[in-house]
Amino acid sequence: EPDEIGDEFRNIVQDATSNAILDPNPKNNRDGKKLASVMGQLNPAFPDELDPEAKRQYGKWNKKPMKKPQPYPKALPKRPLPKPAEKRLHHVETTVHVDVGKPIMPDI
Repeated sequence: EPDEIGDEFRNIVQDATSNAILDPNPKNNRDGKKLASVMGQLNPAFPDELDPEAKRQYGKWNKKPMKKPQPYPKALPKRPLPKPAEKRLHHVETTVHVDVGKPIMPDI
């Protein structure tokens, strides 16, 4: 039972990050370690609260600075904004036919 409002969310994030670090898939493993690094920047105690095995693997990880996104090679095309839609009322007619006759029983 969490004491504070955010405790349940923090516990879920710690479990998910630990599972990602322990995942045999290299991409998930790397992404889990990056997530732990980012969360560690926000809360320095975060890596200490991971699962013991995940904490050990995270400690052995070589933390290289993350790459900054590359700028676009060329400028995006300049397009005019679309005209705002016109508010109009569209009339739709619907008719419903209800047949209240004697029900037909299936042959068994």
